[in-house]
Amino acid sequence: MKSSCRGKKLHISTKSHLNLTFNLLQCGNFQLESEESMQIPACDIFTFFYLNNGCALLESESITYQIDSPSGIFTFPDCHYSLGNNGKSPLNITWLEFSGYMIEHYLNRANIYRSKPVFSDAAGSIGHKLNNLYTAAQTFPNRYCKMMAILYDIFANLLDAHPALQPNQYVDNANFYIAYALNYIEQNYSKNISVNDIAMASGISRKQLYNYFRELFGIPPKKYLIYYRIEKACRRLKQSGQPISDIAESVGYANQFYFAREFKRLTRMTPSEYRMNPERSEILSYHTFVRPFSQQEWESHSI
Repeated sequence: MKSSCRGKKLHISTKSHLNLTFNLLQCGNFQLESEESMQIPACDIFTFFYLNNGCALLESESITYQIDSPSGIFTFPDCHYSLGNNGKSPLNITWLEFSGYMIEHYLNRANIYRSKPVFSDAAGSIGHKLNNLYTAAQTFPNRYCKMMAILYDIFANLLDAHPALQPNQYVDNANFYIAYALNYIEQNYSKNISVNDIAMASGISRKQLYNYFRELFGIPPKKYLIYYRIEKACRRLKQSGQPISDIAESVGYANQFYFAREFKRLTRMTPSEYRMNPERSEILSYHTFVRPFSQQEWESHSI
């Protein structure tokens, strides 16, 4: 909106601002009979379990919780859990799997941690919202927007329950610092930036940055920056008629020939071939290139 427009204008964020960035994956509802249990293997996603009725026992290597409904449980990435029926009546649970850069950061603000993943919902309001999300998942069209709106509402309610909890009162984690790193990359990838620059902008050491990228993305920050730049180049090649030299410079490569070599190494096509083959020219992202690395590769690209 132009500044000349009348009325009150409230700034919210910049285009590059990173927030929860939810990615909804799966949801469902199930029931555990008395003394029945299930294993929740370690993975790279969050799962929200809501106890609609019954009693549960949640266990991991470091925690044990006996939980009465109505209550919620968030299981965290890279943690193995056991969830069982701890009562005589059936245990009914609605669940949701999702991922996102800042989720753990916001859960910590809501007083929910890896060491304390359970919260009580005496009024049942959070459970009502989650079950509405589960219903929305089965309703077409436009189910995704409806589900996203409900999930943001759930997090808003969790945060409202702890309005005085400040950032220095919860444990900083990889997600917290990675959000700063990704924001810096998005704003500066077209410049001659280094891993040191990214680490300094994130307020952590180069080694910490490397460890956090390895933990969350499975690749070192240097490779992430390369992949990010190539993704941007793919979009420009597909969506514009800019000269390749200009595109190379716009994504941080002063040397067009070096850019062309890196581009072909990752896409198996030269920039010109990519542009001239629309049926093959998908928009590539860093996910396209990521694969498991050997220990030797990790050491050679470490920090």
